[in-house]
Amino acid sequence: MREAGKTALVCLVVLAISGCSWVESMQQSELRNRYAKNEYPSNPVKGMKTVGIYVVDATLAYHPDLLELTSILHTQVQSIEGLEVLPDVVVASAAAQANLTLPRDGLKLADELKADGVFVAVVTDYSPYGEPVIAMGLVLFSRKTARISQMDIDKVIQGGKPLALPESAGTKPVTAVFDVYDASQKTTRKRIEWYAAGQTAREVGLGWERYYRTMPNFMRFASYEIVWKLFGELEKGEKNAK
Repeated sequence: MREAGKTALVCLVVLAISGCSWVESMQQSELRNRYAKNEYPSNPVKGMKTVGIYVVDATLAYHPDLLELTSILHTQVQSIEGLEVLPDVVVASAAAQANLTLPRDGLKLADELKADGVFVAVVTDYSPYGEPVIAMGLVLFSRKTARISQMDIDKVIQGGKPLALPESAGTKPVTAVFDVYDASQKTTRKRIEWYAAGQTAREVGLGWERYYRTMPNFMRFASYEIVWKLFGELEKGEKNAK
C-alpha cells in the first residue's frame, strides 16, 4: 500500500508539471499570435473616449527623449479602438499654463483638458548603452471609472528620483502599472523577437535585434508592453465591478 501511495503521488506530481507546462505553452502561443498580428487591447471603460498623454522623467542618470517617448506612447494609445488622444502639445501647454505638477495633479490635468482621462508615464530608469533598460510606470487618472487597482502609486516610482504624488484619496489614479524592460534578460529578448516579427522586421531584411539596439525601437516595444499591461488591469477591474 505504501508503494502504491508513492506511485500515486509521483503520478500526481508529473500530471501537475505537465499541466503547468501545457498552460504556459498555451499562454506563450497566445502572446506570440498577438505580437504577430500586432494586436492592441480594447478599451473596457465605456465613458472614456478622449484622453491625454504626459511623460515624466524621474531617472537619476541617463535621460530619455521625452518628446519622442510621448509621441510613441501617443501612437500606442491612439491605436486602441474608441480612444481619441489629444495632441501632445495641447496636453503639455495645459499643464504648464495651470502650473500643474505631475503625477500629483493628474486628475486636475484631465479637468483642465476637459478629457475623460490622462495617462501619465513615469520613467524611473533609462540606460541606452550595451543591453538597454527602461523602467517605466503608466498611471491613469480618470473620473469615468472607479479605482480598480490596489497598486500604490509609490511602487510606480520606486528607484527613481522623488516626485510629488497625489495627496488625497480623491486625487489618486484609477490604476497604475510598472515594469522593467531589460534587454539582457532572456525572457525580454524573446518577447522583443516576437514583437519584431509583427513589425515586419524580417520582411524588410532587418533583424529583430534592431528593436533593442536602437532606443526609439526599444521604447516602442516597452510602450506597447506597458499599454497592454494597464488595459489588462482595466479589463479585470471592469469585470469585477459587474
